This record gives sequence, structure tokens and C-alpha cells, in this order.
Amino acid sequence: MQCNMHGRNPGEARFWVFTTICQAERVRRFALFVVLIEMRMHFMLRCTIFKLIQWAWQLDLFQRGVRLSLLTPYFLRRVNQMSFTNLDLNLLRVFDAVMMELNLTRAADRLATTQPAVSNALKRLRHFLNDELFVRTPHGVKPTLRAVSLQPAVRSALETLEAAIVAEKENLSDVKKTLRLCMADSTAALVLPPLVHLIKQAAPKVTLQILPLLNRDPRAALIRGEMDLAIGSFPGVVAQLGAEQEVDSGICHSPLYKGEYVCVMRKDHPLANVELTLDRYCEADHVLVNFSGRFQGQADKVLASMGRERRVVLTVNQFYTVAQIVEASELLSIMPLHLISSSRMDGLLIWKKLPFKLPPLKIDVLWHERDGRDLAHSWVRSTLRELTSADTRLAA
Repeated sequence: MQCNMHGRNPGEARFWVFTTICQAERVRRFALFVVLIEMRMHFMLRCTIFKLIQWAWQLDLFQRGVRLSLLTPYFLRRVNQMSFTNLDLNLLRVFDAVMMELNLTRAADRLATTQPAVSNALKRLRHFLNDELFVRTPHGVKPTLRAVSLQPAVRSALETLEAAIVAEKENLSDVKKTLRLCMADSTAALVLPPLVHLIKQAAPKVTLQILPLLNRDPRAALIRGEMDLAIGSFPGVVAQLGAEQEVDSGICHSPLYKGEYVCVMRKDHPLANVELTLDRYCEADHVLVNFSGRFQGQADKVLASMGRERRVVLTVNQFYTVAQIVEASELLSIMPLHLISSSRMDGLLIWKKLPFKLPPLKIDVLWHERDGRDLAHSWVRSTLRELTSADTRLAA
């Protein structure tokens, strides 16, 4: 068979075809190599571009961080200033009232508002301070640690503001206020007659409410705001306050006067004209003044330390009641010496030195620090000190 490819014989034609195929393969391989080189360069270029972008982003973050670190104190100051600027200062008055009363209803009465209004104010203050501030209890509310830590600063700020306003606008003669004084009748007989006279002259709009002294530790009632002043013998409380065991209670105290305990009996008592020995004292029957109604007092503890005892047949909670009972019976009793003359009982009773030694009577006045700068409150405290220091029946 003849094959005519441009005049080539079959052998030449096959060689030409083979050569053409080889050249085509080389071209294909070269093209593939070129494509691979291009892809490699494109990948490297993309990586390089990505690295540059990453470095630029990191550099921008660094620069922003530097700027932020430099401006942070300024921004924080601005935030704090804005936060305090937005604080309604009336919320602090509500907080202070609730801290004093530990009861929302009583706090509302103190502020002359309603209990829902107090609750709403506390809700706003809780949100502002991000703290619960008060936890409900069966008898009222209990402050959180944050509230306890805030109370001194809030009270001090309010007192400073109140003192500045009162100093300019308030005179004692214009003050209309009721002060609740808690004391025993022996103290009342001594201090009330001259105190009432001075109040009428200096503070005619101030009224006094006298409450009975029911125990020897009035701190809880002072903290709850149930009384304004407690006047009496509180040796245990004063010892704790002096030892700074109650530094966070807010209770303040000041010594008022000292007195002496004596034995009293009616004028024609069988022991009236004889020496009152320890044996005679222990053999007699006694009436005891005890605010809690217990049949043992300080004298019984002293006698027990001596190996002796007396027979208490009656307990009462007022010295005036004791005077009436002693005057109409053969019972003996112990009372402050100054009470006999200040209550005009010296015409009915006689007194004798005790046949054993009792600690002297020390009368202190206690109050809560929140009332420390109240004009009427501070005037009554200072007046009480002046009256008792000038009384010749009392020891300084």
C-alpha cells in the first residue's frame, strides 16, 4: 500500500509522527512546569500579603493599646464622676434611716413617707451599688457587709451637712423635738426636776418621754432607735465599750455621776437604834430592786463570796415602790443614798452603812453616734452633766 504524506515514504512518515508526538509532550511538560511555577509564586505572594496584613493588624492593636492605657485613668474618672453625679442623694437618707431602724416601716415613719417609697428607694440604691444592702428577716432587715461598711461614711456625711445647715438656720428655742430618755426612777427623781425647768427656758418646744429602764444593757434598743438616751448603771456595757469590744456598734457613753449604796429601813424598825452588823443584816428579811425580777442582786453575790446569804422575800422594779414597802414593814432594802433626799423620803426612812462593801454606784449616759450632733440631743447631754456635777449630793 502506497502512503503519500507530502512525498514521504512510510518509514519517514512514522518517524515524523513520532517526532511530532515527542515535541508535543515536551511542550506539554514545559507548560505544566510553567503553570506550577506560577502557582508557587502566586501562593508565596498570597502568604506574603497575608503576613503583611497580620503585622499591620498587630501593630494597630499595639498602638490602640498604648493609647487606651494612656487614656484609661481619664475614662475611669469620667465614668466615676458620671456615676456619682447621677446618684440621688435622697437615697442616702433612706439608707441611713433603714440602718438606724433595721425596719422598713419604722424607717418610713422616721422619714415621714410610706413603706413602698422606702422599698423603691432601696431598689434604686441596690441597682446603683450592685449590692443587696439589706436582707429580710422575721423582724425587719439585716444589713449586708457592704451596707455596714458604708454606714459610717454616709452617717458622717449627713451629720456634717446637717450640722452646717443647723448652725446657720436653727436655734435651740426653735427646735421642735421629742426625746425619749430611758432611766430608773432613782435617776429620774434626781435629774428631771431641774432639767424640766431648764428645758422650759432654753428649749420650750422640746418634749421628753421617760421610758422605764428594764435591763442593764440598752444597746439593742439604742441601735434600733427605740430610745434616744439611756441613763443608768451599766457596768458590763461600759467595760466592753472601754475595752473597744464594741467598736462597730456605734454606741457612745459618758460618765454622769457616782453614788453610794446604803441600807434603808423605817424609822421605828427594831434595828434602827442598834449597830447594823453582818449577822443582823443576814437575819432580817429583804426587798430587792431588780429590773428583771430575779431574786439575786449584786449584794447577794458579795455575801455568797463571804459564805453568807440573806432572805429576799420580795422583788420590785422601782425604788419608789421599795420606799413605800419598807416604810410600812420590817423589811430592809438597799438604795442609792442620794435618792433618799431627792425623793423627800428622809422623813419616812433612815439609812445605815452596809456591813459589807459594795462597788460604788456609777451612772453613765449612753446614746447612738447617729444622734451625736443633733442640737437638742447634745444640749440635753451637756445639761445633764452640768446638773449632776453641780449637785452636792453626788460624787464627781
